[in-house]
Amino acid sequence: MYDLSIIVPVYNAVDYIKKTVEILLKQNIISMEIILVDDGSTDESGKECDRLSTIYENIKCLHIANGGPGYARNKGIEIAQGEYIGFCDADDRPKEDMYSILLDTIKKNKADLCLCDIYSERDGKNFGFPWNGDKVFTKQENIYVLLASMLGNMDDDCIDTPVWGSSVRSLYSKKIIDKYGIKFPTNTRFAEDLVFNVRYIKYCTKSVVLDKVLYYYTFNEVSLMNSYKVYNPKMFEERCNLIKDIEEEIVKIDDETGILKRRFLTSQRCYFHECVGNAARAISEKGWKYAYQEIKMIVNSAKVQLAFSKLKIHNIKRKLLYNLIKQKNAIVLCGYYGIRLRAK
Repeated sequence: MYDLSIIVPVYNAVDYIKKTVEILLKQNIISMEIILVDDGSTDESGKECDRLSTIYENIKCLHIANGGPGYARNKGIEIAQGEYIGFCDADDRPKEDMYSILLDTIKKNKADLCLCDIYSERDGKNFGFPWNGDKVFTKQENIYVLLASMLGNMDDDCIDTPVWGSSVRSLYSKKIIDKYGIKFPTNTRFAEDLVFNVRYIKYCTKSVVLDKVLYYYTFNEVSLMNSYKVYNPKMFEERCNLIKDIEEEIVKIDDETGILKRRFLTSQRCYFHECVGNAARAISEKGWKYAYQEIKMIVNSAKVQLAFSKLKIHNIKRKLLYNLIKQKNAIVLCGYYGIRLRAK
């Protein structure tokens, strides 16, 4: 039994994994294991994971068929022996004292969850929080403040900073994960962390949020996140899978005021708006007709129409685009995004 297990999904990250592991090994935690899950890599990542596991006794290596980050993390959880679980991406850089700080905090507060802030190299800024300073949430605050903020803002005009529900910023109790069989979804590779957090946080009695940047997202051109900068035909399907999973979890929570559902509808509109822009990117690759058909399919979806059915928004630009989606005006949307993309 270890104090902490850090699970690292690895997919074609041979240029990054050694550096990331070196940082993890510098954490001032005596009782810690690192689990490298080679997610069917096609480069030399698997061999590098094996090499590292032979050098260091507290590093385990697991090879699996490619199933995505959620599937890889689930496999890591299955063999983890830590009292607490942390997750780290193979191409990112946690601070050298990140996990010792989180572990110390979660133990001192007898909490079930502890999370920190993240700096995004791609965006050049911290993710931030909708509040200032450290916070402790107890009982229902975990759901109606912390989880609610992860699900989205109160409305489409709100400019508050939501809490990005990333698993790499957090420590979780293995006891809770095992007791309730909490897993990452495997039907989407977008925001699978958010589904995990929704499934987990409803069982928390205390959560601690540290207003400190302890984790750094690096900019990797071939990462999954950056792959959405180009046309991705699976984006809409994955957004729908994510929404379905979260809606199923929200139903299980006592949400009499509807705050969770209302906040998540705000995020859904952002997701679908992004899908329309993504579909327009197909113009350069597959032509206008194909892009128009993709956008038409999206805006005619019953799930999309439900999300946009009750619009209350004042931001002029967003109001115009959201109303075009609500009105199923695929032609104008295709033209608008096509012109914008050509101008870049």
